Amino acid sequence: MLLAGLGAIDGRSVAFAEIILAQDPLPVIPIPTSPSNTLPPSLEPTSPAPSTSTVLPPATDLRQVVDLFVVESYGADESNLPNFQPLRMELAARPSVPGQPQQREYLFIREVLARYGTAGDRLLDPSEFNQLLNRPRPPVPSQVLSPGLIYVAAPELTPATASQIRQALLNNNYSNGVVLDLRGSVGYDPQVVADVARLFLPHSVSPIITSTRRTGDRVEWNSRNQPLAADLPIVVFIDNQTRQGATMLAAILANGRYTVLAGQPTQGTELQTQFFVLPSEAAVELAIARWHPGALGNIEGIESAAAQGVIPDRQLNPQQDWLAQVPTLLPTQATEQRTPTISIDEGRVGRFTLGMDLGDPGTGNLGIVDSISRSSGENVIRPNSDLNLYYLEDYIVFGYRNRSSLRSYFADRIYMNDPDTYTSEGIGIGDSYQDVIATYGPPGENGYNEVNPFPVSSRTSQESELYFINYDALGIGFAFQSGTNQVQAIGLYKSGS
Repeated sequence: MLLAGLGAIDGRSVAFAEIILAQDPLPVIPIPTSPSNTLPPSLEPTSPAPSTSTVLPPATDLRQVVDLFVVESYGADESNLPNFQPLRMELAARPSVPGQPQQREYLFIREVLARYGTAGDRLLDPSEFNQLLNRPRPPVPSQVLSPGLIYVAAPELTPATASQIRQALLNNNYSNGVVLDLRGSVGYDPQVVADVARLFLPHSVSPIITSTRRTGDRVEWNSRNQPLAADLPIVVFIDNQTRQGATMLAAILANGRYTVLAGQPTQGTELQTQFFVLPSEAAVELAIARWHPGALGNIEGIESAAAQGVIPDRQLNPQQDWLAQVPTLLPTQATEQRTPTISIDEGRVGRFTLGMDLGDPGTGNLGIVDSISRSSGENVIRPNSDLNLYYLEDYIVFGYRNRSSLRSYFADRIYMNDPDTYTSEGIGIGDSYQDVIATYGPPGENGYNEVNPFPVSSRTSQESELYFINYDALGIGFAFQSGTNQVQAIGLYKSGS
């Protein structure tokens, strides 16, 4: 479930040709570079910021900075908030800068930021801010390193980064792993970080990031993206220019079973910052929250790693060709024979079986529950029964209660969406619609239909972009993501129903 992110309070806020590793050494790919200054969160201007021709009244920018400290600043001390009138008088007593009337106010605002804010708070004049807004956006390069192994670099985490990495994964075979290069990378928007992280994390990791405001309000950041590379070997390159959101991303991915961080220690990140445009078209960058890996913050060392900087598992010499080291860095997956998680013959879906007694919901529920009564007219599969939808980690269980039953609900349909889910016939999460009909039959065979089994008022119908394929003669159903046509969940139900 997608959780709402922070909204802007101020209306003007700016929130390889194939190469075999065993052969000749790999070519050195230049480390992406980025400017030394901090970059703003997702700012995508349609045109350069206009120059201001009208002379603003004195202290106009100062007044807004004071207001921002009161409302937005994480570093502001509640017992010592800036007061506009004394500061306005102090500004008026300062000597003017000949030919640059606004410069006096800019210099003073920088003093105010140092006096009341955090070390990272800063002001950019209109020229500096315009240059920052219109800087070139580096692309996301990707290359095939060897069969089943791809390299992807993210020199900057922008709103387009997750979709670019996703496209690189969809266009290539990455069954042997991914090398994610975060050297010199930076990012500020927690939603962008969460969207990239979800490509490598199962849905069970939730929330991905948590932000805490000065007031104590917490915001959890998740992502609608599908985990395309969860539980695959991943090498993450980091260095001393990996900072802010890129450090946060490295800290989040560090806990993966098959993730190896390699390179040099990163810079630390603790405070989430945001740019706010002032009336003169200058901008201030303020720390607005403390952020940490949301789902991993209770694991010893993860949260402090983000704040103090992430230490790699394997230190690499900056003068080395890091890509040439990949064969020695790649973690290995377990090779034991896996048992299919879904069996039509056994009526088994992971740890659940069809027909199991789910008990009395009045004495203790399983997970989050949507209760749909038979009188609602929404139970399209069994209209004469009450329905409880149990939302568990990696499962959704349909529990029906007949008219004749006063208490117990029984599992009549069970879906599983864990990334490792697959059937006895070999269909798994991420497979395509064409894979499914090639295995179980096209329309017209095995009771194929496209009925959505979820009531319209259920959270699945309300919040997801899914369509459903059912084989009633077999008792198996699939949920597909609209647009990608990839399997997102697999379920069993009683055949013939």
